[in-house]
Amino acid sequence: AKARTGSLKRSFSPQVAASLGSEGFFSGGIKESRFQPIAGVDVSLNLSRGGQDEQEEAIRQAQVGLSELQSDQAYMTELMTAQLLYWEIMYANEMIRNTQDTLKQNTNSYDSAKRRFQRGLLTQSDLLGFELYKSRLGEKIESLEHEKKILMIKLNPILGMSEQTTLLLTTTTIPHDHNEPLLTDVPSIENIPEIEELQLNEKILKFQKNKVVGKTKPSLDLYGRYVLYTEAERPFPDVMDRTDVAAGIRAQFLLFDGNQIQSELNASTLKLKAVSEQLAYKRHYIATEIKGFQEELIHLHELLHRSEVRLSQTKEFLKYIFTDYDRGIKDSTDVLTTIQLYQDVKETYTAQRRDYQKIKSELLALLTVSRLEK
Repeated sequence: AKARTGSLKRSFSPQVAASLGSEGFFSGGIKESRFQPIAGVDVSLNLSRGGQDEQEEAIRQAQVGLSELQSDQAYMTELMTAQLLYWEIMYANEMIRNTQDTLKQNTNSYDSAKRRFQRGLLTQSDLLGFELYKSRLGEKIESLEHEKKILMIKLNPILGMSEQTTLLLTTTTIPHDHNEPLLTDVPSIENIPEIEELQLNEKILKFQKNKVVGKTKPSLDLYGRYVLYTEAERPFPDVMDRTDVAAGIRAQFLLFDGNQIQSELNASTLKLKAVSEQLAYKRHYIATEIKGFQEELIHLHELLHRSEVRLSQTKEFLKYIFTDYDRGIKDSTDVLTTIQLYQDVKETYTAQRRDYQKIKSELLALLTVSRLEK
């Protein structure tokens, strides 16, 4: 698009065309066949096109902005895709650690239950419950590792890396900022890339309409011409007598074109109206879409606060259950149920943080295409 700019300056450069050849002919006056050269040189210099040149340059400059915006949109789409995969990988990583931690707690409880079983204080079914849960946890870890591997495979090409490249994740847990400005900020709709794109398209259509109007205005050119004819067209044996040289200034006026320009103007007016109406609709639609994203973030933000409290309470509850179990007040079913509860709470908390970051990535992709430096 940038390469096409500068058309206004180029339009005022001289246009030079040349032709050279040979023509065979038979003339009754000469009474013989001859081959003679033909040649021509035409030079023209644009003085005015009724403003069409200026409008064309304006169109091309606007197309540069449109291309840059589309390039940013393509980049941000890929970035968002990479981010969504990244949060899924982080989720799998954290879930693996959570499950390994639960597996460790289950193993410790199993060892304690086994000692009680050997003393005749528990039945075989109490041990079997821990063994079954251990098997489930092992399968879950294996599935999460497999899922993580697939996600890594999908992420590598988006980052331009080969399958042999191993990504090292420096962050261990999915973060959450309690002072997130996106929850309260009201972004300007006019800076949304989709709106900017429609505005540029609207501007281009206005320039195109003005360019059509320019066709009804007179055009002005300087021109020069040199032509060498054959004797078939100029019956003179001397070459100099068969040449024409001319120069002048020419103005052209459109008198009637069968209403073709009027038809183009009508079409341009309707296109412009359509884009204007689409722009008005998109402003309302995107404002609603942003509000929807923010409401989701606000809701998840509140849930995260509750999950943090619940996680602390469940951890404390688990500690008391272990204490009561060691004292013989609680049985293995109580321990197993509490371990599973603690695992569920951790999974919910991790999933909420993942969902929060994914929605945030989608919202940022909508808002910040034209401000990638942020």
